Amino acid sequence: MKEEKKMSKKIVGFVIAGVLVLVLGFVSTPARAELSLGLVGGYYSPNFGEVNDDFDEVNANFGMDLELKAGIMYGLALGYDLGSRFGLRLEYNSFESKTSDTGSVTRDLWEYRFGLDAKLTVTPALLFLIYGYY
Repeated sequence: MKEEKKMSKKIVGFVIAGVLVLVLGFVSTPARAELSLGLVGGYYSPNFGEVNDDFDEVNANFGMDLELKAGIMYGLALGYDLGSRFGLRLEYNSFESKTSDTGSVTRDLWEYRFGLDAKLTVTPALLFLIYGYY
């Protein structure tokens, strides 16, 4: 159910961005409008937002070493120039990091062993309105 809501939000976002590009395309002069497509990349660290701090208590209580690793974020960018000063750019990026470990707890005569898998997925869709003041 949550996956369906996320997917529908993404679809609605892309439809709104597409309509915005079309509307602004009709307003701009056709001789100056330009469409571009490109690849984007970057470095993402789960320490931004302190995501790994949420694992500190679990690691301390159960003898685990859970930590999401940093890595490369990649995606696509669609740009639309509206004359010499204005432009729109839509970016869709993706990043994924996984971690897993096993832990145990001893209570009286019993020892409980378990495993934990965690996955972080970041997929932002960003819309930029660009103005050049040169």
